Amino acid sequence: MKFIFEKNLPHQEKAVNSIIEVLKDLEISYNNNHLKDFINPKIDLNSLLYLENIQSVMNLNNINLKASRSNIIDILMETGTGKTFTYTKAIFEINRFYGINKFIIIVPSLSIKAGVINFLTNEGAIELFKDEYNKRVNLYILESKKSNKKSKKSFMPNAIKSFVESYKSKDSIEVLLINQGMLNSDTLSKNYDITLFDRFTLILLKHFHR
Repeated sequence: MKFIFEKNLPHQEKAVNSIIEVLKDLEISYNNNHLKDFINPKIDLNSLLYLENIQSVMNLNNINLKASRSNIIDILMETGTGKTFTYTKAIFEINRFYGINKFIIIVPSLSIKAGVINFLTNEGAIELFKDEYNKRVNLYILESKKSNKKSKKSFMPNAIKSFVESYKSKDSIEVLLINQGMLNSDTLSKNYDITLFDRFTLILLKHFHR
């Protein structure tokens, strides 16, 4: 089945623009060593400008709270208003404005995970974002890893390995999809004998357990 979308709905555009404005004019540092084709640039979230951007966006959205220094940005939307479409569009916009090429989506349940897979692999969604951004999503889906008692060595899940080792491309954005229940699972908590570039193992595990 091919989805048909209404584009540029005001509440969706407002949510995406809010995310872009939070990151506006922040310093971005690019890695120039042998890993530069594999990792995202780093956005400085420690600057005073970051707090000012957050406060400005909150004021525009009539949120009467004092901005805090946090790397968590919430977009709250009602069920049925297009959350999956909105955060997917935000991914493409962040890529366009700030050069971030790799994203991790963590969903609360397996049913929502299935819905996200259906959306991101749907022909209509692929065409819509390709027409607007001339790019598509390469989706990596992390599933529970069954232990292989016959093997003496343990290997990192292929989804993580492929996601981390994927090159930056002008034609695609890399997205790793995980359900929340896996965050404390054996798949993400164990140390693997054979990994990626060796030193990436600990970095990944620290990120997932924050």
